[in-house]
Amino acid sequence: MKEYRFNYNIKYVEQLRSAILENQKFSLEKEHKDKETKGIYPAWHRICAIMDRLEDTVGYVNTLVLGKCRNQRSAFDFYEYINCVFVIIDCIKTMGSIFGLNIEKIEAIENSNDVFGPERSADGCDKCFFEYIRSLCVVHPLCTNHQSAYLFGSQFHCCPFVAWSEGHFSCSDAYDCDLVAYVYTSQTKRHTKTLPLYISQFDAYVKKWIDLIPQVIEAKREYVNNIFVKLKAEKVKALSDFENDAVKYLLYLKDEYFKRFGDADADLFDTHIRVLKASLSCQDNAIKLEKYKKAIIYSLPFLRNSIQNITSDEFENSGIEYSKGYDGVSLFGELAIIPQHGGELARYSYNLSKVCCLEFASGDGDYDKLYARLMLNEAKVAINKYVVFTNEESDEEICVLVALASYLNSLTFNNVVNSNIPNELTYRERLLTEGEIDELHKVVEEDNVGPEAYEVYLELLDQYGGSNL
Repeated sequence: MKEYRFNYNIKYVEQLRSAILENQKFSLEKEHKDKETKGIYPAWHRICAIMDRLEDTVGYVNTLVLGKCRNQRSAFDFYEYINCVFVIIDCIKTMGSIFGLNIEKIEAIENSNDVFGPERSADGCDKCFFEYIRSLCVVHPLCTNHQSAYLFGSQFHCCPFVAWSEGHFSCSDAYDCDLVAYVYTSQTKRHTKTLPLYISQFDAYVKKWIDLIPQVIEAKREYVNNIFVKLKAEKVKALSDFENDAVKYLLYLKDEYFKRFGDADADLFDTHIRVLKASLSCQDNAIKLEKYKKAIIYSLPFLRNSIQNITSDEFENSGIEYSKGYDGVSLFGELAIIPQHGGELARYSYNLSKVCCLEFASGDGDYDKLYARLMLNEAKVAINKYVVFTNEESDEEICVLVALASYLNSLTFNNVVNSNIPNELTYRERLLTEGEIDELHKVVEEDNVGPEAYEVYLELLDQYGGSNL
């Protein structure tokens, strides 16, 4: 008994999902119009439905084994297969349409007759024959009438069943096909027709669509690149255009950033704006805060460049010069999410994370705020190594103080912030020696190269005690 299995390229489907999630903002905002819809519609939900259906259906079809359903008159496994591959084809075709894939590439598959053959396509094409078989054998077996090329004068065709040809009682040895579709016509004087079907032909047709996916991916990326070309032509302003008002400038950059990258990093901007606007009750803390503010302002030209060039690659766009093992990060982002895996605060990273409960927009209740205060109280001694902290300050001031303490703490051990903030008292409480700088940069450059580099990193942490760098 012959069985039929499939191995459609699921990697292409996974790559398509990854491409859709690249620069996701533009997938989220994509609008589309086609003959199936009334007017322009937001396409994101349809894109999501396509990705889930396509991934699940290709994965499922790859588990199918056709040919086992022989104790029934009808080949129900073939019916299932045809319905599944129709979904695959429709998903790929629709995704291509949404992102402007050249229609000629779709028509090249549909209008060809090199899969099912010109003798079967009659006056139609591969697409027409596939749709005729799907309608006749699966979804409209009682009345298939929309593909006139295959009706040969009948008003419609009916299909009582499709049977596997091998071993079927009504199939003679003359059949060399995989299945036989039995066809009744609307013409009373015509006898029943038999239509031979070949799994290899349907398999080849589906593969042509699967192989179109890389071109759909390219169409999506080209769509985004065209948007980027227009955005890059818009000049992003500098801090001096805002009379050096860092808060106003950062609000402007936030809007420009969202236009290009979406609002996923809104918290980074809000965190920095809170710090830049803060006035602390303790003068010693206020002096230290100025250094943190200057560090944030130092990162803004790099942020501006990344928005202008729509990339965080290279030092000019990220502010990260010593970055091995830190690909894709920016100094602006690191200054908002400050490393706490070393120094005096290393033991209290969980405690400090609860400061989010005190943020104005957190939505947390009184119990969560009380819990945050209790956690911070446990870290009080460590926090006071860097700032004057009583835990009686306002919620907003505590948020700023914890951020400030974290920044000052980050300047005491090896991490991406300490390695890329200039060695100037404008930003630091003390200057690093040349030897300390060399070791600091060496460790960052060699981080993630291999186990030996990691051992060096650990030795240096132990040597400096996480507090003297």
